[in-house]
Amino acid sequence: QGEAMKDYGISVLTQYQMEVFGTHKVRGAILCDTDKGLLLLKETRMEESRICALAKIYEQLNANGFEWVDTPLLNKEDAYVSKAEDGTGYILKKWFQGRECDVRRENELIAGAENLARIHLCMRLAGRKRICRKRRKSGDQGVRKA
Repeated sequence: QGEAMKDYGISVLTQYQMEVFGTHKVRGAILCDTDKGLLLLKETRMEESRICALAKIYEQLNANGFEWVDTPLLNKEDAYVSKAEDGTGYILKKWFQGRECDVRRENELIAGAENLARIHLCMRLAGRKRICRKRRKSGDQGVRKA
């Protein structure tokens, strides 16, 4: 990855219909501030068909109240994988500000487990009526659940 990833990654951003205000490197990816919100550009070796299947799952979660899902976005060619000049594949996903679940805080572990149970229920009921709504708690915003 390194500096080459940053250079190629930024050039890949031109393959998307958006305005980029700024970028910076984070844990093996590029965080992008855009007119479509915060997005994450990451190198991928996944096949287009697998990403498409994942996107459908993420859309199902979104439709059932899980709005903080790192859903992949299509590029101008209606593909999920964008190729850099060197052939490396990249994927652009919705991203969110926040912090990871603190495993030393019991209340966050319980909230994470409850969220995971709702995700499992939602996926089991996929295709049926939308009954797996994400419960909102006032203190949960900005914390990504494990």
